[in-house]
Amino acid sequence: MRKNTFDSFWNEWVPKWKQSTILVKDSTYSVGDYCAIRDSAREKIYNNYESIKLLCKKLYFGNKRKKINRYKRAAIIIYAILLSDPLETTKLPACLADIAFLKQRFAFFLGISSIVQDFGKEYVEKCEKPLFKFNTVGHSDPLLPAADQDDFLLSVYKDLYFAEKYNNFNVLTMANMLGLLTEKASTLINKN
Repeated sequence: MRKNTFDSFWNEWVPKWKQSTILVKDSTYSVGDYCAIRDSAREKIYNNYESIKLLCKKLYFGNKRKKINRYKRAAIIIYAILLSDPLETTKLPACLADIAFLKQRFAFFLGISSIVQDFGKEYVEKCEKPLFKFNTVGHSDPLLPAADQDDFLLSVYKDLYFAEKYNNFNVLTMANMLGLLTEKASTLINKN
């Protein structure tokens, strides 16, 4: 993704994320009310993206000219955000700060959004909404109370949190998961 493409992508999707809401402990919060994007975030994330992309091409493909697919690009965007410090949290109650996973939510949202943009606005507008049906992924354990179980997205946010904490993010694994989500849990792929 070239810089001008990244800037357009950023300008389209970051405001959408800031206007979104999150559910934490059975309460809904508006993202824009509780965090702001740092002024330096766009540049830092793009520079991280470029560095990670070049490293992946060298390590995984042995060729820096090799093109990466939309899923690897999305995984690299997620990782680039995890390596950055893009958010300033404000007004978020201290007891919720650790469990809100705002940076991880932001990273996953932009990663998924980079996949959505590849399908084009006209195509996406015709797709059934919501585009991703994360609640169809996995099954709950009937032996555990619902409050003791993580839904799919919360598990992803926790995985991203620990991948960052222990420096063990795997671009290929995340790319494969994103590909499966798009193929099996979204309305983006024509399922005839």
